Amino acid sequence: MKITRNDIRQMILEMNPDGTISPDEDSREEALEEIAVSQLEALLNYVNEEALEIGGPFRAPGIRKRLLRKFLTTIRGFSTGDRR
Repeated sequence: MKITRNDIRQMILEMNPDGTISPDEDSREEALEEIAVSQLEALLNYVNEEALEIGGPFRAPGIRKRLLRKFLTTIRGFSTGDRR
């Protein structure tokens, strides 16, 4: 998709003085962050419990480490837009 000069002008006209586009953008972003972090913490707790159940205290750290690598690969793809 190509962005034209008119598109850029329109975006500038729609922007608020603080650079946001919608009046509730900041509060919505904060809410998204809270929900996302909460869900991530729940996922990590689940992974920890399952890793302990699968491998016990001896093998659980390796299971968690392998999953962490997969998580990081997914996060890197998400941040670059290359979601596989």
